[in-house]
Amino acid sequence: MTDNPRGAKQQLTFRVQPQTLSQLKQRAKETGRTQTELAERYVEEGLRMDEHPLVVFRDGATGRRPGLVGSSTTLNCGCRAESLSATSARTAQARPR
Repeated sequence: MTDNPRGAKQQLTFRVQPQTLSQLKQRAKETGRTQTELAERYVEEGLRMDEHPLVVFRDGATGRRPGLVGSSTTLNCGCRAESLSATSARTAQARPR
């Protein structure tokens, strides 16, 4: 049994534009994180933001936390964002184009 509740990590290989790689390297240098840690974070957060458009991720005293767009509200990590999907769909439909 593994200590990682998500299971063993899997390898993923893909190509990016030179500018994207340069930015990733620079950000890794600035934050003291590895390129892999940042890329994994960006993929995970991007997927969650695609599913819940009103959720953004912010750095805080306890690490990165999800929050609501345009608000200082952070979401409890244990909560489910299913209701946000319905809310964000209604908001998207109501926005003037």
